[in-house]
Amino acid sequence: MIEKGSILKHSWKADLLERALTFIPITTSELEQFESILRSLAVAIPAAISQPTSANILSLQNGLRQLLTFVNQSGFRAGVKAELQAVLELTIAGSEVVPVPLINLAGNLQNLLDDLLSVTLLLEAPPAEKDKLVGLIRSISISLSRATTTLGTGGITGPAGPQGVPGVPGVKGANGTPGGIGPVGPVGPVGPVGPQGAQGPAGAPGVGLNNITAYDPALGPTYAQGQVVSYEGSLYVANVNGPLGSPGSSPDYTLLLSGGTTGATGATGAGLTGAVAFNPVLAPSYPAGQVITYNGSTYITSVAGPLGTPGSSSNYTLIAAAGATGATGATGAGLSGIVPFDPALAPTYPAGQIVTFGGSTYITNVASPTGTPGSSPDYTLLAGAGVTGATGATGIGLNGAVPFDPAVAPTYPAGQVVTFNGSTYITTVASPTGTPGTSPDLYIACWCRTYRSHRCIRCNGNNRGGIDRASTIRSSRSPNVSSGSGSNV
Repeated sequence: MIEKGSILKHSWKADLLERALTFIPITTSELEQFESILRSLAVAIPAAISQPTSANILSLQNGLRQLLTFVNQSGFRAGVKAELQAVLELTIAGSEVVPVPLINLAGNLQNLLDDLLSVTLLLEAPPAEKDKLVGLIRSISISLSRATTTLGTGGITGPAGPQGVPGVPGVKGANGTPGGIGPVGPVGPVGPVGPQGAQGPAGAPGVGLNNITAYDPALGPTYAQGQVVSYEGSLYVANVNGPLGSPGSSPDYTLLLSGGTTGATGATGAGLTGAVAFNPVLAPSYPAGQVITYNGSTYITSVAGPLGTPGSSSNYTLIAAAGATGATGATGAGLSGIVPFDPALAPTYPAGQIVTFGGSTYITNVASPTGTPGSSPDYTLLAGAGVTGATGATGIGLNGAVPFDPAVAPTYPAGQVVTFNGSTYITTVASPTGTPGTSPDLYIACWCRTYRSHRCIRCNGNNRGGIDRASTIRSSRSPNVSSGSGSNV
């Protein structure tokens, strides 16, 4: 059976021959619109044939109607426009049959692609633009061929029609002279189409866009023609086996779908606030996504209950490696050069001079700083003044001094002041034993009263135990009389 689309195609090609391959004019905007429609069909056609869901068929119909509208509004010649309109109408009508006859639909689509290729080759367009459109149509045809390989086999041949009624025998005429062999008669009419055969078993899923792979320049020479790859957010199809170059710049790739624009910035993530130090005992309880630190590096668990140790186990992914140890810095000046802040001397301070002011410690940021520490940007606070501490308990001083009594000594608390043989002592422990001057449980009290932990920091502990200069002075003077440079007891 000769299809209507085939008759129109032959008549249109004859029209092209009659017009001596006259090129078809097209505007720049029409070129862009034509390319956009082809790119949408590059996705819709193989998807509708390999996976004929309602959504995929509807997407195909929308693309075909857009192309029909484009043809109707184009400036193509009448014969060209009529051919494209006819094959588009047939294809759209074939896609609306339920269930969709995929073999017929695939044939109509292939006829449409053949006509589009013929029209494209005759467009008055720059060679680069024409090559781009031709490559795109060829890639769609390849994808369609791949998709149709999975379609079921055709139905069985229908039964032969009934034999016609014999005609009335005519009167036998005289035998004539045998003539020569006549020309072959015309082909008789095509018989009726037989009933549709049973649907064949479902074929394997077509490749469609399911075999999309991320572009890898190392694997590029191994890609087969028709391989769909993703690159920088866009989809491309390889036009040849072993394509060269990169998608977007090489003619061996054709753009199918361009990447979308960058979306709005998302909300700030939680960061690494939940990071914990790696603990092998707790590791089986880690959830997937737990951030941990180990040997100076930061990792994230790939699975819940990870095994092994970060850095050697595949259950952990490195986020940030530990940095190399830096070189040892120069020895700092420390705080040995501290001086009290003096506004008269401030203009002579070098950068880095440490000064004290108002109980706090500062460092100069520049040479010859101006202003006052705490309010001038020329000073940086190193250590702020501490708050005033709570008032301590009132000490017993010497107001609680008692004469040493060996009978009462076991009741003395630590810190009890006692007098013995003209000298003054203090107990270092509760319930002291022995006698003041000979027992380590009692130290002689220094006149200068600057002892700490019962060791005088002025006389360097020389008053510890026994009679010395301080005890001699104490035994010969009243407690209210000053001794040397020391304070009154």
